[in-house]
Amino acid sequence: MQAFLLVIDDIQDRSLLRRGQPCWYRYNDLGLAAINDSLLLECALFYLIKKYFKGKDCYVNLLDTFHDVSKDIFSFPKYIHIYIYILNNFFLLLN
Repeated sequence: MQAFLLVIDDIQDRSLLRRGQPCWYRYNDLGLAAINDSLLLECALFYLIKKYFKGKDCYVNLLDTFHDVSKDIFSFPKYIHIYIYILNNFFLLLN
């Protein structure tokens, strides 16, 4: 989960380095395509949870925990906030 969030965070913040190394989105001019990689990391997390914990007592709680974290990160109010931020920056570029 942390890797998925860090890739997104680096893109949003336009960070140059993470732990002294170039951020993932900067490798080979990957740019915004790194968002796809972050989504693959998130999918891998849920795949591994299913592979190793399905059928165990903790499985449902584990899924709920990680889904709640994802839901809190991408809530509708946060989406609106990001949308307004992007729109404002777009209009600033036009002026």
